[in-house]
Amino acid sequence: MEQLWTLLSAYGYALAFTLTVYVAGFAIERARPAEPIDWHSLLFNLQTLLIFQVIATVLAYVVQPAVQRAFTQYAPGVAGQIKLQGLGASAAWLVVYLFAYDFFYYWLHRAQHAVPWLWSIHRLHHTETHLNVTTTLRVHWLEEVCKLPAIALPMMVLFDGPPVAVGIFAGALRYWLYFLHLNARVSFGPLSWLMTNPAVHRIHHSIEERDRDRNFAALFPIWDILFRTYNPPRRGEWPRTGVEGIVESGALNATVAPVSLMLATRRRRISSAPL
Repeated sequence: MEQLWTLLSAYGYALAFTLTVYVAGFAIERARPAEPIDWHSLLFNLQTLLIFQVIATVLAYVVQPAVQRAFTQYAPGVAGQIKLQGLGASAAWLVVYLFAYDFFYYWLHRAQHAVPWLWSIHRLHHTETHLNVTTTLRVHWLEEVCKLPAIALPMMVLFDGPPVAVGIFAGALRYWLYFLHLNARVSFGPLSWLMTNPAVHRIHHSIEERDRDRNFAALFPIWDILFRTYNPPRRGEWPRTGVEGIVESGALNATVAPVSLMLATRRRRISSAPL
């Protein structure tokens, strides 16, 4: 019962925090918007948030700690190969941590666009036709599940750092993702190759063919540059976004659709297999 109350409290705090950030984001967006607000899309995103945050809370407070305990108990010599305290100033190791995280994020994100069943999950995020701060958490809950083996586990193996510092990193990353999705004409111009920004990330969401499968990194475009997926933003151009020919019919349907698709694909494979 106590754990249930902890989860409900965490869920409530997370929603309150997110909605506060949304309000602040709207205020920034009104200063220099890239396009008009789509209120239907906004309502859809809020509905999706309510569903997503349930799973995100359970993963953060139940699943991930359990995985960490299992690592400590069954593979004590595997986790935490790099002791962050020994890397000198905290700012220095935080940069190392961020680059490593973004490396794993880059490859998961790229796989989400290349592997059909991963794309069926990730597609929800890309069907947004009017990017705004609420698009940040317009994601399917299975994306958080995918991040456990693709990002969380390798980061556990690599790094052992103070919980407070890791918490600061997680918060900073979330704020940056909100920033990337702003409906605002914000660009770093010729310095865009150093850090992602709304102009760079809009290219990733662009519906135009020349922008397909570009700009996967969440923080550092250097990964896109190294692996030849970087497309610099074009000055003064803010392309349309979305997925051609696909419009989500509802938040609940969008949540169930990838699971239904995977089950249907599995049934077809079983039925077509030779006896």
